[in-house]
Amino acid sequence: MEEDQKRLLLEFTEVTDSFERIRQLRESISQLRLLNQELKQKEKAIQSLAYYDQLTGVANRALFYELAEKFLRAAERNHEVLGLMFIDVDNFKQINDTYGHEAGDKVLVQIAGILTAATRRNDVVARYGGDEFLILLPQINAPDNYKIVVSKILQAKRDAIVCNGISVEICLSVGVSFYPQDGDSIDQLIVKADRAMYIAKKQEGDNWYYPAENI
Repeated sequence: MEEDQKRLLLEFTEVTDSFERIRQLRESISQLRLLNQELKQKEKAIQSLAYYDQLTGVANRALFYELAEKFLRAAERNHEVLGLMFIDVDNFKQINDTYGHEAGDKVLVQIAGILTAATRRNDVVARYGGDEFLILLPQINAPDNYKIVVSKILQAKRDAIVCNGISVEICLSVGVSFYPQDGDSIDQLIVKADRAMYIAKKQEGDNWYYPAENI
């Protein structure tokens, strides 16, 4: 009788140990799941730092070039027009000097929002550096279609941008270039659009845009 009781006790103890191991395993799986989620979040954060401008939230140079090369190859294969707009904020240094760098940063953020709202979902808006922005226009039917984007940009910024309760007048100079007539590489298109933008900046008035074909 005593041997049977001991045997039963030993069997009960083994079952208890099994439940404990299962509980520990579930805890380990739960911890691994949480760790995996944290790693994915950190990966997204790192990717954001690598590919997006931290001030404005639009694409940075690295992401712009990566996407631009893909769109350029697609335009070559499909015999499509690829447009590129080079946008510069006129007198941005004066804005910084007059209202401070914090106000200047807010102006850049709002301009990035205006450019994003004026473009299509598959267009690429990027901060090229300082107060310069690029817009890539893939799969446009004709070069003149860029005027639709320009019109939306100018319409959106008719109202002066307000920073800390102060209205700040914004003037933009825009140069435009196109694949294939203005170049067969992204750098060539940027150089041509940049030159067109500087010609536009010299024109009298406000918010000029200038096609590279007129250079």
